[in-house]
Amino acid sequence: MDGIQHQRAHGRLQLRWGAKGLVDLFQASPMRALFPGAEPGEPATIAQVNVAGGLAGGDSADFELILEDHAQATLTAAAAEKIYRSLGPESRITTSVALGAGARLEWLPQEVILFDGAMLQRRQDFALGAGAELLLAEMLVFGRAARGEAFAHGQVFDSWRLRGPQGLLWADALAM
Repeated sequence: MDGIQHQRAHGRLQLRWGAKGLVDLFQASPMRALFPGAEPGEPATIAQVNVAGGLAGGDSADFELILEDHAQATLTAAAAEKIYRSLGPESRITTSVALGAGARLEWLPQEVILFDGAMLQRRQDFALGAGAELLLAEMLVFGRAARGEAFAHGQVFDSWRLRGPQGLLWADALAM
């Protein structure tokens, strides 16, 4: 494998959401945003999509979401994010979310599935303005048991930061 240069994907999704809906959107393949219709009385739904179907070693996905003052949204994903076996470099996911004053976000993406040999570095930062509300659920899945697949070797670094108006509220990191 020496000397082989593999093509890598470096996706980016930047989204600004206001109290009345979409304000600004930037998408760089393979990252995309979809906006399925929400039920009456429910916050708007934003579905992030990796059209490549997953990340392999050396790929990266950067996501930035800004909810303006008093904006409301639910973020989800169209499918699980898959982290495939790496031939050397790690896959990187970077998330930056900022909620303005009185904003409300339900962060409910699908799980991240780590295949055997995957190498993942994920950093997620959430900043809450005064009176903002955040419901957050995330899940790492180590292999696919129903298919007889296990995450037997690889690397994971998963870092979380939650900040409020007065500073750091919560920090957590997992290194395996």
